[in-house]
Amino acid sequence: MAFMNNGAGPTCVLELLGVAGAGKTTVLRALMGRLAGVLDGTRTARRRYWCRTLCSTLRHRCGLRRGDPRDLPRTWRAAKNLAYLDAFRRVVTDFPTPTCQAIVFDHGPLYRLGRLRPENGRPVVSSDSVSCWNAALRYWSARLDMVVLLSAPDTALIERVLARPNHHRIKDMAPAAAGRFV
Repeated sequence: MAFMNNGAGPTCVLELLGVAGAGKTTVLRALMGRLAGVLDGTRTARRRYWCRTLCSTLRHRCGLRRGDPRDLPRTWRAAKNLAYLDAFRRVVTDFPTPTCQAIVFDHGPLYRLGRLRPENGRPVVSSDSVSCWNAALRYWSARLDMVVLLSAPDTALIERVLARPNHHRIKDMAPAAAGRFV
């Protein structure tokens, strides 16, 4: 597989989607190891724009919080996801070099847009931020060239997540509950 590049920036911007343990990071590492010019968009956003992302998160949080203290976790998560969307956009616009042929996102823009969906009938973003969400959706709908959805059998997903050193919600669940969660 090769990505054609006309020198005007990456010709392929793609996102790997899937539940925990589906193999997103494994596929990304394989692409980066086998193909020249593949950039890990999520890691680049975290490393290069961490300060801007934090400031943007705080700015969004202040703009989202509207009185009710019970909204704080909800709006903090929304602010963080909106800030990541901004950082991802910067990655795509800041790497228009001939050597960068593809940008691959693992837990990228579609994942972050999905994290802003309503919970228990309550929107995660305030009405003030719906326009930000709509603008991000329009941008990424036009900018993503490919979305790869990865999956695996539930037993394999659970085994992979349990074998990881980092915490995940299903590590605290009974096997039947973990299966329903996956």
